[in-house]
Amino acid sequence: MKKRAVLRRRSGYMLVETLAAFTILALALIALYAALGGGARADLHARFQQAAGRVAQAELAALGILRPLSAGAVSGQTDSGLIWTMNVEPYAGADPRGAGAYWAQIVVRTRAAGANPQTLTMTTLKLALPRSAQQPTL
Repeated sequence: MKKRAVLRRRSGYMLVETLAAFTILALALIALYAALGGGARADLHARFQQAAGRVAQAELAALGILRPLSAGAVSGQTDSGLIWTMNVEPYAGADPRGAGAYWAQIVVRTRAAGANPQTLTMTTLKLALPRSAQQPTL
């Protein structure tokens, strides 16, 4: 009779130990899933930042060379689906006798209008040559 009581107590301890082990395992798997999910999101964000940075730098570099350097707004879309908008405004502190200066700001964003759309904004000051220093067009 004593053996049966001892066996029942031991089987009860084994059940509690098994449940505790499964609980610890479940918590470890939840933490691992959260870490891997965060890493994947960070990778997607880094890829967007890299692609959007290339687009923004290229468009800002083209301003004054391929695009006229004048006040206004222009927008476009890349083949990969990134949408960009550039606003150019005259710089208030520019010397009217010398070179003109313009603030250029470009915003690149994802096409998806989900809960957390990604955006990248770059701003620069572009200088325009005075009219007398510009080369004549052919």
